[in-house]
Parts: sequence; C-alpha cells; structure tokens
Amino acid sequence: MLLLHILRTLPFKRYPNVQLVKNIRLKHSSWTNEEDRALKQFVNEHGNHWSVYVAHYAPHRLPRECRYRYTDITNPSMKKGPFDASEIEKLRDGVREFGVGNWKDIQQKYLPNRPNRKIANVWSLQANPNLVTGSWTKEEDELLRKGVAKYGHEWSRIAKEFFPHRSRQSLRYRYCDTLNENVRHGKWSEEELRLLLQRVIMFGTNNWKKVAVGIPGRTVTMCQQTWHLKVDPSLDKGDWDETEIRIFWKLVEHEGKSWTIIASQLPGRSSQDCFWLFWATVKQELGMLIGNSSRRSFNDEWVKDFARDMSHTLDTSKRIIRAADGNPQEISLGRWSDEDLEKLLQVVDEHSHNDIIDWKSVAAKFSDRTKEQCRNQFRYHQTHGKEIPHFSQEEDEQLVQLVHKYQERWDLIAEKLPGRDVDECKIRWNKYTKWKQDDHRRRRRLTEDEKDLIREGVSMFGTNWLAISTTYLPHISPQRCMNWWHSVGKHQDTVYSKDDIDRFLKMAVIVQGTKDANEIDWKAVAQLVPTLTANKCEERWKAWNTETQPWTDAEEITLIEAVHKYRGNPEYRNRMWAAVAEEVGNNRTPNQCASKLKNIRRRRASSDRFP
Repeated sequence: MLLLHILRTLPFKRYPNVQLVKNIRLKHSSWTNEEDRALKQFVNEHGNHWSVYVAHYAPHRLPRECRYRYTDITNPSMKKGPFDASEIEKLRDGVREFGVGNWKDIQQKYLPNRPNRKIANVWSLQANPNLVTGSWTKEEDELLRKGVAKYGHEWSRIAKEFFPHRSRQSLRYRYCDTLNENVRHGKWSEEELRLLLQRVIMFGTNNWKKVAVGIPGRTVTMCQQTWHLKVDPSLDKGDWDETEIRIFWKLVEHEGKSWTIIASQLPGRSSQDCFWLFWATVKQELGMLIGNSSRRSFNDEWVKDFARDMSHTLDTSKRIIRAADGNPQEISLGRWSDEDLEKLLQVVDEHSHNDIIDWKSVAAKFSDRTKEQCRNQFRYHQTHGKEIPHFSQEEDEQLVQLVHKYQERWDLIAEKLPGRDVDECKIRWNKYTKWKQDDHRRRRRLTEDEKDLIREGVSMFGTNWLAISTTYLPHISPQRCMNWWHSVGKHQDTVYSKDDIDRFLKMAVIVQGTKDANEIDWKAVAQLVPTLTANKCEERWKAWNTETQPWTDAEEITLIEAVHKYRGNPEYRNRMWAAVAEEVGNNRTPNQCASKLKNIRRRRASSDRFP
C-alpha cells in the first residue's frame, strides 16, 4: 500500500516504461473491493491507459481484463442489474435500425448507460424475439451432439451454425445437465450428499465449479440446486407456521415471482420451498379452474393479484361467515374506529322507538358488521365507553369489600356507596379497581403455570381475552394475557434471530408504501413481525431513522432539563423516559435518551451540574 501511494503521487508521464510480459498464462481470480477502488481511482485520474495500470498496479491482471472490469462493473455511470421491459424494447428497436452486431451504435443511441458486452449478451440470451424456449425434441438433441462433436464446448459457434433459435446458454445447460454421458441423474446417495457438504465447507458457496470437480458425475447446476434444496444446514424442513405464511404472501404481493428474493427474506426457506407453497395454494384454491395450465403460464401481475387476495383472506381482522339469508358475508373483527362508532350511535338513534332498537336495520347500514356486533358495541359504549369515575382511596377499599361480599350485584353495591350509581360502581371496578388490588402480583413475571393456562385458554376461547382472564386467570387482566400471547406465547415454538426480526420489520414497512412513521399502520406492520407489538415496531423503526443522526447541543440541553423535570415525579414513575423522549422530540426513542444521558455523564463526570 505504501508503494502504491508513492506511485500515485508521481506525475503520470514519469511512470517508468516497464516492459509488459506477454504470452504468459495468468491465474484469474475474483476481484477484491480494494482492486475495484484502485482501478476506479486510476481511471478517474489518468484515463483508460490499461497497459500502464497493469504495469504499475496489477501485474497479475491482463489489460483486457481490466478494461472489461471497468466498463462492465466499476464504471459508476453504467447501470447495474437486469434489463427491464423498456430497455429490452429499446434494444430490439436498436437491432431493427442498426442490425445485429452493431452494439456500439445501439449503445450510443438507445442504451448509453449499458456496456456493449452486456447489450450483446442480453440480446443473445433474452431479447432476441426469435429465441425458442421450452422442451427439446429428439432431433434437436441429436443436432446438439453433432455440434459438440464438431466444435467441442464452443457454444457460440454451435448456436450460430446449428441453433440460431436457441441461446448458447440453453445449449450448454442442455448438454452438460442432460445429454452428457458422464453426468449422473437421479437421486443423490448419502455419500454424495456428505461429499457435497464437505466441499462446500472447503470452497464456499461462491465457487460451485470447484465444488463440482470433486463429485464425479454431478454438474455445477446439480451441486448448487442440491445444496440449496437439501443439504444446507440452515434449511427449515418443518411445516410453515402462520407468521411465515402471512409474511410469504405479503412478499409475493410485493415481489411477484421473484422466488429467490422472497426466500432471502424467509430464514430457512429455499426458493423451491416458496415456489411449491405458491403452486400448492393455487391448486388448492382454484382447483379445476386452472385445468392443465403450466406453472409458468401465470404472469407476474396475476401472481401479485392472487397473493393480494390470499393476504386479505389471512387478515385476522376479517372473517367469512354465513349470513341470515344463507349467503357468505365478510365481517370485520376487533375494535371499532371512532368514525364507525359515531355512525353507530347516529344509526341507533334513527332506528330506536320507545327504547326498542331495530338491530337488523342498524346492521344493514354496516356492510362488514353483524347485528350482534352492533348491539354488543352499543351496549359496551353505554357503560365501558364512559370515562372512569374518580373514587377516593376509601371508596375503592369499600368497593373491593362489597364486590367480594355481593359478587358483582351492582344494585346492592351502589346502595352501600352513598352518591354512587350502578354504572359508576361497575365501570370503576371493571376498568380500574379490579386490576389495582395487588400491585405486586400485577408487576411480577408470569409463572410457567400461568403461561400454560393462557395457552389452554387460547385453544378453548380463541382470542376472547376477557373470557380467558375470567375463566383461567381472574387475577390477571385480559390486556396482560393478550400482550404476553402476541409478544411471546404464539412465537415460542419458532426461534427468530434479531436480524430476522429486523428484516421482517423492514419488509413490513416497505409493504405499507410509505416511510413516514406518522402514515404507517403499525398494527398491520406488527401482524407481519413476530415477537414485536405495534408500539415496539414503531419505536424500532424510528430508532433506525435517528440512530445515525448526531445529537445537537439544543437536544442535549432539552434532554437534561426534561430529566430534571420528570425524575422523582410520582406521576411519571413508570413512564419517565417516554415523557423525556416526547419532550426531546425529533423521533428520539426512550432508549436513545437514556443511553445519551449515560454518555453525557461519562463525558462530564467531573461536573455536578448534571443529574
């Protein structure tokens, strides 16, 4: 590196005239990041003098190799990745105007951000409209054998003379994987699988050619596919769980038929696993409607639309029931929005007469709610929707004694509490006093027996948390039962790493179509992210967007003042850092605020001005 730095500081024309060694067989190796950076810097400073670059910086490379590396890979002005549909059409227009082979003219006019060699390759492998894909005939196989006998493995010459309608890539795959007599087909033996594992450990998953050399009769493609589908220790051979399936359909809705990309977002699942899950679901859902359709006959848009329908079907906030008229009806589950609740109260007022409410007519105004849901929600709002009345400590203690004595007979309880009516007593008990009786019990961790009771309750009542709490755990609130189940309980059989959770969160936010935290539906995001609640998802996402932003002096001052303000205040005893983060603003999270305060203390340990 020191020599490289010294040479760079010399004027370009003072480079010594080193005679290049010609006609020497160099060993080709993959390019490192350091080589790419040096190549890019040299071209920026001195231009495309490839022989000089090889003489002074890369004696193990050929000038032609450096030129191809820069024009195809390192050049920042060139676009990377596969050609999209518009580029394919431009390439065909260029061929119609300039003819096959005039790639430089086509590049200058139609595709200035693509290298010539890439344009030529895409034409011969993909864009040529005369290319034929699909099954091979016996006549084509015999012709391919004849071409190999004449030219060996020079696939371009074979394609030009014998197969103008086939790509050279398809010729190589057909011969090497099917027609070659030295290739073994069929099931892999245990010895071959063990050997494949050993060679992948030796050479890695980026050099399949070396891996295949040590396994007689197996090709590069066979080794690669067998590893990814059978041998890879990270593969998950078990059944798909509910969370994985939900994430899978969201990914398909977003990525279409890109099975490799989808599999990369699902730890332990291969692209083949993803494809078979999709195809099996299509056959199960559509049955005879698809007939004998090929698996490749479904275009990308159809696949995305099907995945969108499946995601909607799996949405836990929706359910299909049989309505009173016998027809299927999709209803919504869960909480009512403020708008729907306001509409319900208005509709009930319109359809009530002499304190009798026509619930059938009320439900007719809601396409996704039943009359039972409307009635229950209205009754809940009439009682529980009210604000919690304020009771003194003596009244709360007396309320506890009366409930134990009269077993929630609210008419008798209200008589014993002067100035309190039935609704006030009932609301105070159900929404406050009942869960405040034993603070120690409420704050402690759940025991294993209690966790088992929650699991049993879910198997019995589903997600009716009030029924689970009342029946199995009367001393634990429904909210706490629900929080434990969604954050821990239903995911305990599946272990996800922190990186897996982060990847799920990023994907779930992408599905939302916006990166503005205020516009994201965090409840929908939490459905796709196991072990995280909606609040945790939002907190983690905001942390990503702010953890790289340095703290300003104004933020530090606000942080210190907020800590002074809220520390020791009993009203903020359990949520001090949340209040501090809100005071600091700029999407800073409570954890970031606490961590920053520790850094300030360490940095200014000698000062007594800070808390």
